[in-house]
Amino acid sequence: MDEWQLTYWDWFILEFPHNPNEFNAGAKKGKMYLLPITGPYPSNNPKEVEVSPGTAFMLPIYVTLGTDHLDGTKDVKSGVDEYVDAEVMITLDGAPLLCANYSGCDSEADLADYYTSGDFDPPHFVPEFGVEYIWFEGLGVILPPLPVGEYVLHLMVENGLFDHDPDFDNTWNITIAPK
Repeated sequence: MDEWQLTYWDWFILEFPHNPNEFNAGAKKGKMYLLPITGPYPSNNPKEVEVSPGTAFMLPIYVTLGTDHLDGTKDVKSGVDEYVDAEVMITLDGAPLLCANYSGCDSEADLADYYTSGDFDPPHFVPEFGVEYIWFEGLGVILPPLPVGEYVLHLMVENGLFDHDPDFDNTWNITIAPK
């Protein structure tokens, strides 16, 4: 999982600024599809995604990117404990795929199983933001390929990070169609 989180954030930090259309469309890397980010805020604008059969999906659930600051200080990773108490619900067509600490969960997932962490080597400097990213950590999941058809994937996360509830409320309309 660390490898795919790294691939995801390499794409987002290094490639996305040069190809902003991928922000809405996502990107395919080998047999994995990197779902487009819908933002760290409630979003009532679902993303439209179309992929060919046999493609798995990488979905960051809740991730922090660490930076090297201009004053010479560096962000420090929090570790798994920062993430395991988040309320997470991922559904596919309304059926739960992953549920943890969320009201109404029939079964609880252990979010420590979804924790990933890694360093960018070399660090990723983004002049547009004036920031150098040095690491990532957080929660992510790889979703298996889906049969041909249309689906609605929904992510809800509450972690107290932002001033609204929930912190993430994202939807992807996914079409699996032969090319």
